[in-house]
Amino acid sequence: MVMAWVPILLRFVRSWRERRNPVSLAICGLIIYVQFLSLSVAWVVDGSVGLVGLLSVHGLLCSAACVNFYAAFRRARHHFRERRSGPS
Repeated sequence: MVMAWVPILLRFVRSWRERRNPVSLAICGLIIYVQFLSLSVAWVVDGSVGLVGLLSVHGLLCSAACVNFYAAFRRARHHFRERRSGPS
C-alpha cells in the first residue's frame, strides 16, 4: 500500500517545483507521513519496534505536519494573493 502513494507524491512534488506553492509541499509531507504510518503498523506487527516509542514519534510527526500546513497556508496567502476563479 505504501507504493500506491508514490505516484501521488511525485505529482505534488512536480506541482511544487512548477508553481512553488507551499501548500503542495505541505501535502508532500502529509503523504510521507501516511507512508510512515503504513510502515509503522508493519513494524509493530513484526515486533521490531516498541509501541511506546513509535507512538511518541507519531505524535511528534503529526504535530509537525499540522504546524507545517498552517505555515504553508500563511505563506501561500502572501505569495498567491489572487483567488482562483470557480464556476459561476
